[in-house]
Amino acid sequence: MDTNTEHNWFFRNLANLITLTGFPMCFVLLWVVVLHRERTLTMLLLVTGVLLTDLFDGLVARYFGTASDLGGALDRLRDKLLLGIVFLFLILDGRIHLTLKMITVPLAVVETALLVYWFKGVRRKLDVSAGGWGKRKMNLLVAGILLCLLNIIVEERWGPEYNLISTIVLNALFVVSLFFGVKSFLGHKADYLKKLSAKLEGKDE
Repeated sequence: MDTNTEHNWFFRNLANLITLTGFPMCFVLLWVVVLHRERTLTMLLLVTGVLLTDLFDGLVARYFGTASDLGGALDRLRDKLLLGIVFLFLILDGRIHLTLKMITVPLAVVETALLVYWFKGVRRKLDVSAGGWGKRKMNLLVAGILLCLLNIIVEERWGPEYNLISTIVLNALFVVSLFFGVKSFLGHKADYLKKLSAKLEGKDE
């Protein structure tokens, strides 16, 4: 971080401010999902907006050298909030194929388990940053979510009913995401227990 950035509150906190803008968009998305699920384009725009905050907050933090534990925590909370709202949409919406709904349920369980270990790590002041499996899972889920919303919009405006090819592609994306999510959970659990054990041993000494 250069001297100007160190003494400028705005640039020091810009990445966190970008992250925070994702939260109100998530709450608007939740309102749309609960009361106005027919507004698929609105949901797509809101999801895209939240994902853009996820992209730019990291870029800004690296550029200014202002990455922090608080920023990482806010980033993780926003991502989990977005996924939870999208999972709610996938489960509730009648336009979503049954097989995709069935895959969404265990995905939601895995994400909840990851969130629990994340909270436990934060409470004990342990490093709980996302690992490789988690990043792969998130990338696939993002692709699947955007494709799902786009597919609904295209079919409602121009296409036939839910077609076989899109169903297979979406199911494949979510199944692989589930696999990556389980691997991420197992890795987080093992890492949490290892770091917790090391911390407790350090206190005993």
